[in-house]
Amino acid sequence: MDANRKLSQRNTTLFTQDASMRLSEIVQQRSGICIKTDKNYLIQSRLQNRLIELQIQDLNNYVNLILDDRDEMQVCIELLTTHKTEWFREIVHFQWLKKELAHYQNTSKPFCIWSGACSSGAEVYSLLFLLLKEGLNSNQIKILGTDISTPILDRAVNLPFEPEFSIQKDFLLKNSKNAAKIEKELELALVRSIKFKPFNLIKDKLDLPFKFDVIFLRNVLIYFDRPTVLMVCQNLGHYLKPNGHLVLGISESLHDELPEFKAIGNSVYQYRPRGGQ
Repeated sequence: MDANRKLSQRNTTLFTQDASMRLSEIVQQRSGICIKTDKNYLIQSRLQNRLIELQIQDLNNYVNLILDDRDEMQVCIELLTTHKTEWFREIVHFQWLKKELAHYQNTSKPFCIWSGACSSGAEVYSLLFLLLKEGLNSNQIKILGTDISTPILDRAVNLPFEPEFSIQKDFLLKNSKNAAKIEKELELALVRSIKFKPFNLIKDKLDLPFKFDVIFLRNVLIYFDRPTVLMVCQNLGHYLKPNGHLVLGISESLHDELPEFKAIGNSVYQYRPRGGQ
């Protein structure tokens, strides 16, 4: 039996419930991600290879490591985070946004969107394609993509060089009346209309000279406990224009717990702060 196999078997016995609970508490404090106490198997499946790689034979020892090493803390959060994304995911939200854009066609101000937890970028570029197809140019678009994971953001930045981007681009142009104009604006928008940056939803703040028309935060809140859900959404209100919109995942809801967010259907909420501030 080789050393790695022995270590693997040993780790299986040392991912104890107490150690997993300790890790879960720390991860929740740092990232907001809530790993339920019955998910010990998830922690083991996602961290076991990392412990083997570091030759750490006890989850408690690994917890001590991440408390002392910020870089390893980030690696741990990366491994425990699900980075699922796809092009034009939950199409009903893009259909809603297409209708909403009718209110912005004749304004000189940019249409500003924040894609929170944007993962590897498919949502950001899906939004860009929609805005361009609906007639906005690169000067009228600002899209911010954020995620807690730096490596996943690197993938988002480089997505335009991947085959899947070319496939989506060809489909966009094939079904557009002004394909040449859109292609030119797309080239410009990739340089000046999109920005990616790391962001922790539970502790970071944005320093921006503008507010957003729409914030997409879809299929993220399911990983938070309820107090964290409400705190995160309340904080997002600080970055929304009055009457702007917060878009959650189809399975997510605020249940009327934050009165400033008015449900308008399909997990879309209009932000109506007191006093219109």
